[in-house]
Amino acid sequence: MADILYQTLEDRNNPDEVEQHGPYKCTRKDAWLGDGYYFWHHFIDFAHRWGKVSYSGNYMICRQTAFIYGNPDILDLVGDVEMMDVINQYAITIEKAYKEPVLVKTVLMHMRRLGILTEYKGVRIEGRESMAGGYNIKSHRLFFKDGYTSYFEMKPPVQVCVYDKSILDDDFRVIYPDEYNLIYGS
Repeated sequence: MADILYQTLEDRNNPDEVEQHGPYKCTRKDAWLGDGYYFWHHFIDFAHRWGKVSYSGNYMICRQTAFIYGNPDILDLVGDVEMMDVINQYAITIEKAYKEPVLVKTVLMHMRRLGILTEYKGVRIEGRESMAGGYNIKSHRLFFKDGYTSYFEMKPPVQVCVYDKSILDDDFRVIYPDEYNLIYGS
């Protein structure tokens, strides 16, 4: 079964062009996981939040399907605890060498340059406190005990960065704003 991914883009009133040419690759210098196609995994609330904050409310959301969860081509830093440990150990090694904290992107790109992780066509990762302008997603925490701060994250902000589009289905379509669905039948 395919996973649902959401890409948030600036709304330039061009949904037909977006559907023909999307998804769009992020090549910004501050891209968290390097150059790639960035998506929110499963929870559309994050795609809306990103559009409201990053594009001042002038955004569109596109739906993409792909086999992500359990895909051996995806470096799963949400569910694969062994791989999380590998990344952690590598990060510690790099931090000792640089004598300062390093970024996720630095660790992943360094490992790829050395031929480690090159078999992966994408990465799935949870970015805690990653929402610009604050989290503000309703009903996302289920507390373990009254009066305690410990909780289960019901809607984790999971992102997928795809490096190789071959793992994506040919099912990229604009789903928001709603008027594009009515006009273009997406």
